[in-house]
Amino acid sequence: LIGCCGGENVPLGDVSGTVTLDGQPLPSGIVHFVPASGPAASGVIENGAYRLSTFASGDGAVLGSHTVYFAPARDEAHMQSYTEADYAAGKPPPEAPQEEFLPARYLTPSSSGLNVRVEATASVHDFPLVSSEME
Repeated sequence: LIGCCGGENVPLGDVSGTVTLDGQPLPSGIVHFVPASGPAASGVIENGAYRLSTFASGDGAVLGSHTVYFAPARDEAHMQSYTEADYAAGKPPPEAPQEEFLPARYLTPSSSGLNVRVEATASVHDFPLVSSEME
């Protein structure tokens, strides 16, 4: 599927897929596709699955070569029970749960080593990430 969105009428290709870390679906995060030229696309990862958006939700990514990188989602649910009264009383905020972050190499386009091509037809790009380098 090709979509054209935004004032630039940039052709987009539908892109979805899965992201795993050490064989397990990544519970949450964001995947970023950075093209050689044009606007970048991103997608929210939920239970390992994502669909890319550039201008509107789920509209896809610019056609051509992309470098891919990821951002971990941070869990802020632990702060929901902390009130202004707690703050005023000098009570410290609750400790954040120990978060599992992606390995640093996946967090920037220059170090991820992940490159894909987005075509005019719908495409699936799966990313089986690993915590440690395979020797």
